[in-house]
Amino acid sequence: MFKLNIRKPFVFLLFIFFFVSGHSNELEKKIKSLRTCLNSEQACDSTYARLFKNVELLESDTTAARLYSLLGQVRERAGLWDSIAENAHYAALKRIQRTNDPCLEMDFRFSITRFALFQHDPEETIKRAQKALEIANQCGEEEHIAHAYSFLGAAYIDHGSLPIAMENLQKSEKIYTRLNDSIGLAMVMLDKAIAYTEMGEEENAMDETKRAAAIYKSAGKELNYAYAMTDLCSSFIAFNQIDTALKYLKECELILRDKSQLGMMYINRHYCVLYETTKNNDLAIEYGKRALDIAESVQDYALSAGVLIHMSIASERKGNLRDSYAYALKSDSLTIAMGQNVSRLDPLRRLAILEAKFKNAQASSDYYEKYIELNDSLLGQEKLAEIKRLEIQFESEQARSSLALRDSENKLLQSQNKAARNRNFALAALLAVLVLFTLYLVRRKNNALRIKDLAKENLEQELNHKNKELTSQALQIAQKNELLENLKSSLHQLNIVEENSDQLKDVLNRLKIESQIDDNWASFMKQFIETNPNFYKRLSEICPKITKSEKRLASLLRMNLSSKEIALILNITPEGIKKARYRLRPPTLARRL
Repeated sequence: MFKLNIRKPFVFLLFIFFFVSGHSNELEKKIKSLRTCLNSEQACDSTYARLFKNVELLESDTTAARLYSLLGQVRERAGLWDSIAENAHYAALKRIQRTNDPCLEMDFRFSITRFALFQHDPEETIKRAQKALEIANQCGEEEHIAHAYSFLGAAYIDHGSLPIAMENLQKSEKIYTRLNDSIGLAMVMLDKAIAYTEMGEEENAMDETKRAAAIYKSAGKELNYAYAMTDLCSSFIAFNQIDTALKYLKECELILRDKSQLGMMYINRHYCVLYETTKNNDLAIEYGKRALDIAESVQDYALSAGVLIHMSIASERKGNLRDSYAYALKSDSLTIAMGQNVSRLDPLRRLAILEAKFKNAQASSDYYEKYIELNDSLLGQEKLAEIKRLEIQFESEQARSSLALRDSENKLLQSQNKAARNRNFALAALLAVLVLFTLYLVRRKNNALRIKDLAKENLEQELNHKNKELTSQALQIAQKNELLENLKSSLHQLNIVEENSDQLKDVLNRLKIESQIDDNWASFMKQFIETNPNFYKRLSEICPKITKSEKRLASLLRMNLSSKEIALILNITPEGIKKARYRLRPPTLARRL
């Protein structure tokens, strides 16, 4: 009896388990089969609503959350990224939150974040990604944290805050590398490729995409490989590698056809861009329309806006200005509706160009002014994004407990104190450097002045020495001339007779000195020019007809020699010196030389 009492409740529980399990399995099969109905564009809303109600009745939160999420995914894979799909994801999140298990919550957090990434404005995506990162940190599993950082990076790419995006993607990449998760790495690489493309670093973008494609191919993930190679084709087109782009587009088209509506949307988009680039305008418009049909069904307005610009350019080349204008205007309307300012630059520029072709000068000017104003405002976009990111972070921190807030404030205060100490230390170090540098400059200036004074002193000494040598040489000439005068007087006193021949020879020998006078004057003139380099040039300018004798006289006057000394040097009487000075007008020359 005892055994029977134990087995009865056990059997009953087993019955309930298999009944619930069988019921949930049946619901799952019906949900998966719903995809066929949605793809065929039949009226499936009532069936969808009934399945939604059936999931609501399930008691197991984890099972209900999983099936709600499946309902949202089935709708998305059919290209229906609408509020019904989003409600399914939110319903899944609410049910899983009842378990109070942050790790179980992560997949459902990522689902609503992914939805926002494709359908909402960047601000909403950032909020959801921030919340996902917060829950991931509570869970503590590195895989979830890495995934959350990758979502945050993708959100900031859409926001246009590329440095912040790269910062988060690099954090994700480091964790995935540590976990040796190649698939996670490939996902981050594709996001980095998008960021590099936005920054104009197309070669880096190609490298990241090639690495991601190689990972997916080696892992046997055919669809992911096709997505990566489709992205790579945009880089091939940008580098004008048209044949390579066509080759891989055809390969990817074979893989994605009938398997991925989104994939085929991007394939057609790349064909449109490729043919517009090669000026095959008809094909560009044809593939553009194919891409638009899919984009409108999945409500991908960003892709539609970009494709419309290429169609506008192709139509203009064909001469269809009205169609070109209509495409550009629709693109502008879509970017306004999305609130993506960066994407609006191209439509504004196209509209300005087309208005000018229509000869609507004022309208063209208005569009150009909007373009310039928007472009200028985007220059500070990254700073504004950083401020917004800090605001969002602050708002999330406010929701924490008061204890955590006080700890944060204490840490902030400690950080500020440390920063203040570091700042004071840096200022003191800077002041010390400035003082040392100032002392160095003063010392250097003093040394320069000392060197200058020494040079001046040396120059003056050298000049005085040369002047002394010059005076000495002039006096030697005067002594020689005086010697000649004495010799002449001796000749007058001699009676030129044979018995006096010895005396006569002596006098003649002494007269040989006279032949050296011209040499002495040449040496004197050379040394005088070294001391007074411009004297003779200026003298010739003032007195063009001055004689050699007068030049000698002017030189001696320049040396401030007396008339008696000059008379001895030039071997003339003092009276002759006075006359020569009068003729030369030395007072006038003295003032001008």
